[in-house]
Amino acid sequence: MFRLGSLSRILVFVALVGVTALGGCGDDAARRSFSGTGGSGPPAPSLASGGSASGGAPAVTGGAVGVASGGETSATGGDTGSGGGVPAAGGSGGAISNLGGMGGQSDPGPTEPPIVPCEPLSQLPPRHECPIGPFPALPLILEEEEVILCTHSANVEWAEGPIWRAGDNTLLFSNFDETDVEGFFNGSLMTYQEGEGCGDLFTEVGTNGLAWGPMGTLILGRQTNRTLSRLDLETGEFCSLADSFEGRRLSSPNDVAVRSDGNIYFTDPAWNLGDREEELPQSLYRIAPNGELSVISVYEEMRPNGVSLSPDESLLYVALLGAIVVFDVDEAGALSGERDFVTGISVDGMAVDCVGNVYASTGQVYSPEGELLGEFWGGTNMAFGGPDGQTLFITGHRRLTSLRVAIPGLPY
Repeated sequence: MFRLGSLSRILVFVALVGVTALGGCGDDAARRSFSGTGGSGPPAPSLASGGSASGGAPAVTGGAVGVASGGETSATGGDTGSGGGVPAAGGSGGAISNLGGMGGQSDPGPTEPPIVPCEPLSQLPPRHECPIGPFPALPLILEEEEVILCTHSANVEWAEGPIWRAGDNTLLFSNFDETDVEGFFNGSLMTYQEGEGCGDLFTEVGTNGLAWGPMGTLILGRQTNRTLSRLDLETGEFCSLADSFEGRRLSSPNDVAVRSDGNIYFTDPAWNLGDREEELPQSLYRIAPNGELSVISVYEEMRPNGVSLSPDESLLYVALLGAIVVFDVDEAGALSGERDFVTGISVDGMAVDCVGNVYASTGQVYSPEGELLGEFWGGTNMAFGGPDGQTLFITGHRRLTSLRVAIPGLPY
């Protein structure tokens, strides 16, 4: 869901590196790298309030929590990991020292968050039900134009992985820190609500693609510790569904699609590794409902990226460098019959409407047969949302936009 290698992007990243005494990671951030699981843990993900499209950083309630050795703390400042982190002294929004300290303690630099295996949950993921048609033949409304919802003034830097939460009419999305010149792209999980703008939900979590899991959880790629993880939105606690295969670490789980029977499909390209070793070939993986992890297809240098299911969950689309491919999905969730859907394009993310039309982040809409139906202003990824499911939310570089469309679609 994110492409590196562009010289212009590298120059932007280098130009944005200046970290001040209040910048959170100290003046030597550009020289740091992850030191592996354990060690001194990261600051706790923190629930935040405030923030709007008109600018200004959202206010964070409570001081940062220091961690003495390893263990990740919850967003509510609850349990600490091994070694027993000590809450920082000070009141709301405690200051960060100019020595790179987090929450009043010395900051040794970024470390991978700990890997905590997930416990099984009793419920299955939700099934998105499309309204009954008929639907228009053309998905785009010609007179509609994209609306800019949030920009860099609301701290949106590189937005990714949007997902719609119908219960409170909220869009959630990942937001990478462009000043992270090591290439790890740590960042926040943000929200957008109409009339409220954009603001941080959890900070310093390093998420990428998002999908709904059981019991209101999120299943997500987490590039800071190279896992496919599950996030409890109530507590802010992460656990790992997959971190390695046959004894070797995953690279950077990117995008994910979750079937209503519990099957999970995710891509693992070798992006955002920094100086960490690439141990596995770039691949598409499946986690079966019994928890078994298997490789579906290996893509070497083809950079597997976005992944999306059709509305009836019988097809799985995967974006590669130079093509979109499609698989058949059987009743048990097994994949077969990989074939080209569209070639000659390099897509980041995708969204699918209730007819089965595929919206590519490069700005094209394709019919289920691969016929080009229309074009729009693209971005990095998309998700349908709004009360009627006919708002297409589009994440991008320093922007979140929306576009009204003629056919409702899937909220991820």
